[in-house]
Amino acid sequence: MPYSMTAPMLLAAAAAFLWVLLRRRQEFLPVLVFVVIYYPLLAMDNWRLVRYTVPFLPFAALFVASLVAHLRKRPVIGPLSIAAAYAILIYAFLFSFSYVRVMAQEDPRIQATRWIQQNLPAEPPIPTVPAWDLDNAQLRMIGYPKLDVNFHAPELASATSPYLIFSEWGTSFYLQAIGYYPEKKQFFDYIDANYTELIHFENSQKLLFINSKRGSMLPQDWLHANPRITILIRSASQSGANDSDSKRQKIGGAKEQSD
Repeated sequence: MPYSMTAPMLLAAAAAFLWVLLRRRQEFLPVLVFVVIYYPLLAMDNWRLVRYTVPFLPFAALFVASLVAHLRKRPVIGPLSIAAAYAILIYAFLFSFSYVRVMAQEDPRIQATRWIQQNLPAEPPIPTVPAWDLDNAQLRMIGYPKLDVNFHAPELASATSPYLIFSEWGTSFYLQAIGYYPEKKQFFDYIDANYTELIHFENSQKLLFINSKRGSMLPQDWLHANPRITILIRSASQSGANDSDSKRQKIGGAKEQSD
């Protein structure tokens, strides 16, 4: 919910929700019933998706508006509450704008596809993680075959191509709770030990002091618009000249969200 309504709005909504529970339960009873029923259902899902929290947004706004209306006639706290409400609105607008403005830029998947076409050979097939076409470099668009290693370290180890195309979308879900996925952990550990980064593509979501992609537990659908695409090469395949002239990072850099 910090991504769907921003952290300041979430804090204000939580405070307003407590006030409604204590002071105006009868007036908000139908809304409170919905919130009490829907939230446990939301929490039961293994996938953290921003769009599932959207039904909360009008009720959060209603709670905050009701609390501000209650406080606004008081001598000191009234003007402060109104100013805080405006500040929350401005922050929410800037946060949303920092996210949606990347949609007006060239998609990282297209940037990566163009770079691959210009710099990598079409054969042998290049391993991709994950293999879903819409969430990684668009190899089929340029006639490049791809190899689905399906998060299996032995399959990646046997791949002829020294390259690996790694998308943040489809992998962050496992990396955020890697202890629960031993097979995936083995796969990512193999990448850490045997691959280094050539280049990555990702549009900045920073705007002034706001970064709508900051955080280590980003929801899956939050990454759809701007997934980080990383192209790696097997360590043993790098030349000494490339090692000295290029700054290359382990896949751990791709695991972390950019600030």
